[in-house]
Amino acid sequence: MSRVPSVLRQPESRCLVRYEKAETILRIALDMQGTAAGISLEDIERNYADTPLSRRTAERMRDAIGRVFPRSAHEGTSMPFRFVHAADIHIDSPVRSLALRDPQLGELIGNASRRALEAIVKVCLDEQVDALPIAGDLYDGEQTSMKTARLLAVQIGRLVQAGCVSACKIGPVAG
Repeated sequence: MSRVPSVLRQPESRCLVRYEKAETILRIALDMQGTAAGISLEDIERNYADTPLSRRTAERMRDAIGRVFPRSAHEGTSMPFRFVHAADIHIDSPVRSLALRDPQLGELIGNASRRALEAIVKVCLDEQVDALPIAGDLYDGEQTSMKTARLLAVQIGRLVQAGCVSACKIGPVAG
């Protein structure tokens, strides 16, 4: 079975609240990456929600990070998390006016963001990173084309197969 956390495999009706917690867990994991001392349960309780979290919630979040990123569970070791962070990829960004003036240039620019995503995934696989958070603006528009849906399925599938967790915020970075 893949390393996709069960919180991300839940039926959609249960995902709204859990999605917010998943974002919080990723924020904690990213912050843990930047400190050799780690983050205490007290820090999680106070600093990762609008209102203080309960001790049990902080423990569950810590435990979730340990399940998703098993190397972090080795106490007494200094094995860091390894992340590649991406944002503003803008797959399917409109280039219609450019394509009308110069079809070859329009196709080249139109495929650049797809090649960028493929290159990002290749770096993740080559460097054996633990996670790829994509902060926003993965693609433009309300819906993706079938070509884009296939690209995303293949690339995210490559990450999952390698045990790299990916989390995407589809909409705008600031939204």
